[in-house]
Amino acid sequence: MRLLRMFLMRARALWRADVVDRGLAEEMRAHLEQLTQEHVARGMTPQAAREAARLAFGPVTQLVEESRDARGIMWIANGWQDMRYGVRLMPELYAHLNPMPFEAATEMEKDLAGDLRNEGYTVAGGT
Repeated sequence: MRLLRMFLMRARALWRADVVDRGLAEEMRAHLEQLTQEHVARGMTPQAAREAARLAFGPVTQLVEESRDARGIMWIANGWQDMRYGVRLMPELYAHLNPMPFEAATEMEKDLAGDLRNEGYTVAGGT
């Protein structure tokens, strides 16, 4: 039962990361507010209490990242993102969309660079 619950929590963290992150942010805000109230109760001004609470709580962004890593599923999300990016880089998937072969495009670029130089423009790179 415990393994099933852990699996379901990790699956939720993977597919509903936005909801989990919002919950985490809300929990951190509540902790900061509680620390602030404790400092105010000790006699600090509200502004000084907020600053002291932030210092005592630590770097929120780093804590959020560490929490994501502790879920144990970020490698799945990162792997999926890397795979999607890799597919987008595969030129053979887009060959049917390219109306001109590479050699023809290179020649056209060289001709354009030559014409621009003849008109007095500076063209960097190429021949």
